[in-house]
Amino acid sequence: MKKQATLAVLALLAGCASAPTHGPGINDLRDPQYLRAERKIPMTFAKIQMALFEHQKTCGAGPEFRRDQSSPSYASIVQKLEPSAQWDRTILVDLVLLQNAPVRATAYSYYAGNDDRIRQVFDAVLHPQQCPQ
Repeated sequence: MKKQATLAVLALLAGCASAPTHGPGINDLRDPQYLRAERKIPMTFAKIQMALFEHQKTCGAGPEFRRDQSSPSYASIVQKLEPSAQWDRTILVDLVLLQNAPVRATAYSYYAGNDDRIRQVFDAVLHPQQCPQ
């Protein structure tokens, strides 16, 4: 009996050790080492959201605006490489609405070299009628 219990515990531990990881989460992505760009956007959250809706309508797809439900001064723009992409294959732009100032945007990407994708996210907001090529 003791031997069977020991084997069962070892099998359980082996299963946990080999469980697949799903990459970084959203809060991991916000680590300063993944900071790729900072900008100021001279628009309100409502205008940013409307620009992204217009971009999605014009281009068929585009970044997603997500408002922070617990704090109305914070929001994010999320651009996944594909719909099921994990956070390591996603561009995240955190937005902070400042009183009497432009929105402060901070872009994060797990991998370096995503400058074109980050530019496309900002272009979707600032030039919603232009689709990426």
